[in-house]
Parts: sequence; structure tokens; C-alpha cells
Amino acid sequence: MSSSDSKTPFQQTLNWLKYSGASISVTLNPYHWFWTPRIGYEPRGDWAGPNEHTINISLLFLTVRLWIDDGSW
Repeated sequence: MSSSDSKTPFQQTLNWLKYSGASISVTLNPYHWFWTPRIGYEPRGDWAGPNEHTINISLLFLTVRLWIDDGSW
């Protein structure tokens, strides 16, 4: 039995909220703007946890990066 199996659903939800997040980047140089919407999924790196996911959404000068993780490493 893993440590995540012994947690209550409320504790598991708190872990997802605690280790997940979002960031917004603004690019001022128009030469680096994305004129068409782009959605990308970043593959997990060597240091990523088994439940870690990163998604990028870009349009013009804004990039939103979402990462979803439960903290299990």
C-alpha cells in the first residue's frame, strides 16, 4: 500500500491544490508573439513526479502555463 492510498479524499485533494499552479508570462517583443493560438503539453522531465503534467497555452503576447501535480515524487 502506498502512502497516497492511506490518505482521505480530502487530503488527496489538498495535495493536488498545494502542488499545482499557474503562471502568466507577457512577451513585450512582437517578433516573439504567437499569432495563432498554441496549446502544448510538456513531457515529464527527469525530476518530475509520476502525476505531474504541464500545459502551455499561448496567444499573441500572453502565455499561460498550468502544472498539475499531487506531490508524489
